[in-house]
Amino acid sequence: MNKEITVIVCLSLIALLSPMFQSQFAKAEVYDYYGIQVSNVCYRMLQYNVTSNCPSYEAIMAVIPDTSNRDRSGDFILKDNILQRGMPQQHKHLAFYPQTTNKTVIFIDPPGDILSNIKMIFIENKLKDFPMVLQPGTPRPEIRNQTAVCDYYNATTNVNSTGLCTAITDSTRYLGDLRYVNNCAEATSSAEEWLWLLGDTINYMRNNCNANFTSFNDVKTITTPRYQHDITTSNK
Repeated sequence: MNKEITVIVCLSLIALLSPMFQSQFAKAEVYDYYGIQVSNVCYRMLQYNVTSNCPSYEAIMAVIPDTSNRDRSGDFILKDNILQRGMPQQHKHLAFYPQTTNKTVIFIDPPGDILSNIKMIFIENKLKDFPMVLQPGTPRPEIRNQTAVCDYYNATTNVNSTGLCTAITDSTRYLGDLRYVNNCAEATSSAEEWLWLLGDTINYMRNNCNANFTSFNDVKTITTPRYQHDITTSNK
C-alpha cells in the first residue's frame, strides 16, 4: 500500500513539474538570455598562449559581467590554462532563472546544455569578408544603413541560385564585415573589434535586430572601376 502511495505521489509531482519546465524553457527563447563564447580556434590560441586578438574570459567579464547563477549553472574553473565555466551543478538549471523580458541574463562561456535555448555570440579570431545573404523579395534585417541594391531584390541586383548577393551590375559589391548575425538568434564577431562589438551586438539582438539599436555598420562596399575595351583590336 505504501509503495502505491509513493508511486502516486511521484507521478503527481512529475505531472506538476513537467509543465513548469516546459513553459520555462519555452520562455527562455525570448531576448533575455545571451551567451558569449570564444571559438575553438580562439580557445586553442588562448590555451597555448598564441598571440592573437582573442580575448580571455577574464577580459570579457571585465567589460560584460557574467550575470548567471554560478551556483546552478556552473562556476568558473581553471582548465587547459583557461579560466572557463565548469559543469552545471543542477539539471535543467535554466528553468530556475527569472522568466521576464525586463531582465537580461548574460552567460559568459555558457554550459553546453543551454546553447540552443539562448541567443549566442561567438568570437572568432578573424572573420573574413563574406557575401551578403539575400532573400529574394524580402529586405534583410542583417543589411542595415544601406539604400543600395543589396537591401532589396530588384532589377539591379544579380543574385545567383544560392541567394548570395555576389555581383552588382553597377560594379559595386557588398560584403559582410567583422560581424555576421544569423536570424537574430546567433552572431559571430571578429576578435579584432570585440571590445565594443559585444555590447553593441547584445543591444542590437535584444531589440530584434532593429537598425536603430546598433552603432556598427557591418557592410563593406567595394566598387570596381569600369574598363573600356577597344573593340577595334579584338578578333572578329
